[in-house]
Amino acid sequence: MYRLLIFLSLVILISCKRKEKQHDLSLQRTKIERVFSSIEKEKAFLINYQFNKLELSDGIVVFKYYDNDSNNFVVSCDTSKKKYNGIFNKVDTVVFALEDEKIYSVNGKNFKLLKLIRNKGITDGEISYFFSTDVGLLVSKSNTWRIGQVMVPNKDDSDYVRLTALMYRVLTDEEMFNNPIPQSKNKFTDPKVE
Repeated sequence: MYRLLIFLSLVILISCKRKEKQHDLSLQRTKIERVFSSIEKEKAFLINYQFNKLELSDGIVVFKYYDNDSNNFVVSCDTSKKKYNGIFNKVDTVVFALEDEKIYSVNGKNFKLLKLIRNKGITDGEISYFFSTDVGLLVSKSNTWRIGQVMVPNKDDSDYVRLTALMYRVLTDEEMFNNPIPQSKNKFTDPKVE
């Protein structure tokens, strides 16, 4: 019985490895450089990411971002099964909650935008990611703190005008991009001047 379990385990492992190899053969790679304006409390700076988009044969799209300071992350989107995962700094694995999805049309091209939430419901850890399965990450922002990153379209890119318009649509869409400042529960009245 023990030998049978070992044999079955080996067969499963070998078949899984073969499937992984078949997966790798069907990748289409696109390598792009993306610049993000990053805001952390009182300071702002630019981050240059190298960006790879991998399209697997079964409809899964994988986005890999890496820079020179080890701010690396990977986002995997399986839109048919509505499963979204991320790996940050090669260790921290997360499952994103899909909060909303919307189609934006810019100059005749449709962009599907996903609003993904990392650490949903955690007071100091919830982060919103605005993600396009065509373009990749557009915006990430903390839902608690003044921290975020916004993609800066490259002027040399042939889609510069379209990406700039898409960014504007996302950042001004009040349904998708909620105001980070909560409404006050206190009612203030103007002082009376006599």
